[in-house]
Amino acid sequence: FFLDSPPPEDADLRLAPLSVPDELNGFRLLSLDENEIWWPESAAEEGAGKDEGAARIEVDELAAGDKWDPELARTVLEKNRTVLERFDESLELPQFRSPPITRVGQVSFRPLLVMRKLLYLQSIRMWALSRSGDDAGAFREGLKAVRFGHRSEAAGGPLIGYLVGSAVKTTALTNLDRLITGTKLGAEALQPVLRALPSFATGREVLADCFKAEYAFEVLYSDAVSAGEVPSPSPPDLMGGRPLPWPWSSRIFFLPNSSKRLLAAAYRGLLPGVTALPPWKEIEYPKLFGPPVNPWFPGRNGVGRHAINDVARTIERTIERHRETHLRLTFTCLILALKCHKTVRGTLPARLDELVPEYLGELCYFSLVDPFA
Repeated sequence: FFLDSPPPEDADLRLAPLSVPDELNGFRLLSLDENEIWWPESAAEEGAGKDEGAARIEVDELAAGDKWDPELARTVLEKNRTVLERFDESLELPQFRSPPITRVGQVSFRPLLVMRKLLYLQSIRMWALSRSGDDAGAFREGLKAVRFGHRSEAAGGPLIGYLVGSAVKTTALTNLDRLITGTKLGAEALQPVLRALPSFATGREVLADCFKAEYAFEVLYSDAVSAGEVPSPSPPDLMGGRPLPWPWSSRIFFLPNSSKRLLAAAYRGLLPGVTALPPWKEIEYPKLFGPPVNPWFPGRNGVGRHAINDVARTIERTIERHRETHLRLTFTCLILALKCHKTVRGTLPARLDELVPEYLGELCYFSLVDPFA
């Protein structure tokens, strides 16, 4: 009952080690201390006379372009001039790779918070140019934000990094959509943006690499639980949020190697669907985990089995996010192509085929499919 299995053979689920010198790695920008970014939450101390909550809401509105305070925008950009210069530099470096995780305690959410603030700063920079009448510059900065999200998705870290990068890209695309709607630029000025956008479609191999990085992290976590470095996973949903019975706090119901074998089988079952070409079919998840876990008596490796089920749900959400982001990029490309067509001809096309090849190249058009179709 408590006898563990041998560890899995999982060389096919491991990423090849990649060493990137710091001076060539744009990801090092995310090693910024969050306090290095000036944020108007401290505006009262600077004499602006606004309370923290009001300042925070105002910055969110600035970044979204909903409301505009030119003085606040100017202050935010000026105070963060050096940070924005480093941001520009990071996007030009040849690599953008997350450092390899060798222990559970190494994982930090600080870079994710930095990513959010960098997106806000870049969005404010874009809207400042737009408000000043420089739409060409605004599109240039908007594309930088999209590229930032795209490179963050492909940084090779666990799934949380991919998901945050995807959220950054989606937000940046939403800002571009609003910019497209209001711009007075002609088709000739907009076509370079249209040509650049398809390059930000995240390839299926990127998502597969993120799953492999997540697998490596889950293996590390299993080892840490086995060594007593971290507590056993104790899913509260089994008891409707109430404290779980004592067996869930005991490591005897968590067999690390058996859990790793389940994890390896799950990833092997899912990766073929992840790497399939669009249009994607519904992912069929392997039935590996047996009957539902009894909350009062976990059974053999019950803690591990339930934890792996949670991982499977995370994978499902990630695949859905990948498809949604792909579809979001498709919408932005089509909106921009339609804008170009209407600017030149005065009307919208009767069919999307009319956009090919003048505004959408054939390769671009046929790769920008509905991923849920």
